[in-house]
Amino acid sequence: MQESQLIFLVGLPRSGTTLLQSMLTKNDSIYTYSEPWLLLPLILSMRKGGLGASPYYNGDACYEAINELIGTMRGGRADYLRAIRNMVLEVYGSCLEASGRQFYLDKTVHYWMILDEIHEVFPLSKRIFIIRNPLAVLSSLLVSWFGTNHRNLPDWAYYAIYNGPKVLAETTLRGDRHIVRYEELVNDPRRIIKSVCDYLGIKYSDDMIKYGKSVEGKFRDGIGIIKHTEPVTSSLSKWESALSMPSNYKFSMSYIDTMREHLSILGYDPDDMQKTLEERHKALPVIKRYFWWMNENSGLENKISRILHFPLLRPILPIARILWKRLP
Repeated sequence: MQESQLIFLVGLPRSGTTLLQSMLTKNDSIYTYSEPWLLLPLILSMRKGGLGASPYYNGDACYEAINELIGTMRGGRADYLRAIRNMVLEVYGSCLEASGRQFYLDKTVHYWMILDEIHEVFPLSKRIFIIRNPLAVLSSLLVSWFGTNHRNLPDWAYYAIYNGPKVLAETTLRGDRHIVRYEELVNDPRRIIKSVCDYLGIKYSDDMIKYGKSVEGKFRDGIGIIKHTEPVTSSLSKWESALSMPSNYKFSMSYIDTMREHLSILGYDPDDMQKTLEERHKALPVIKRYFWWMNENSGLENKISRILHFPLLRPILPIARILWKRLP
């Protein structure tokens, strides 16, 4: 397998990577399979703390050992990266040979963390970056996986939403990649897919728009994409509702302030975003905001009910919590 036969598709989690992957795999030239993750441990082993905690070995000790080994190689880091390159091409080449197709597409969302190394190790590869409104990414993470409240986000998700847009913003200044915007992909899929095909040097077909079922593999999207067989625009404004809720509103407004510069570079107006959230938040029914306050301050509510001699108030709290979830 030649390096020029390798395609990287990179984006944040919940940014449309699986949608684009599913459309591209309809082309007879491209083979892909869920998310390989192959490069992550190979590259991150060179970073302190990159391997994380493990019950089987000390990650920091592993980092020190590998980097000490690299120091003994004749060409040092360059030789180690060359070895990674050869191994990856051998593995993907075997997959490609079995598929009978021309290009191997590696779609692993967390590759945004190692974009510099990918460029260094595979300078002749094709690189496609998909960019989606970071607030839509945050909203989709919450609604899809973490129960709609930002407090439920795990550390890796916080790391992604704060650092991923910064990395992707920097890529807009480079000329060695092809950028796809999620909003344009779902609004005008034919034009966008044609541009991707031109970049890859493959033939476009209308069959690529109606992708049918998602790609195979454990790490495929089993939430949104399986509901449709072609791109839809219904998800474009969902973030407005999810992030204007009382449980996420203040966090989302603060997030926009923190990410203001990078949101602008990516082409999203921070002021418009905050205005939208403020309007949606103010439009929420007062009773829904009150039920949320009770849910967040149940201990305080109990004290108030005792002071006001409303002993019947406490038993209705579970009912109130159910009602607020069902309100529009």
